[in-house]
Amino acid sequence: MKNRIADLLPTAWRRRTEPGQSRQGPALPQWRQVVEPVENVVTKYPAAALAAAFAAGVMLAWWIKRR
Repeated sequence: MKNRIADLLPTAWRRRTEPGQSRQGPALPQWRQVVEPVENVVTKYPAAALAAAFAAGVMLAWWIKRR
């Protein structure tokens, strides 16, 4: 499949791999430091995590609606 959007992107944003090479993204070790504690909290308190996600969704929807 040909990606026609890539032709419109600035050169700095384009993928630097040739076709057939691996498409591994940049390493982001700082994200692992954020994700692991969040996963632990969600695993330990699933109901609170679900309630927090619901509350965040309601607040986001209310904020978008007000604009």
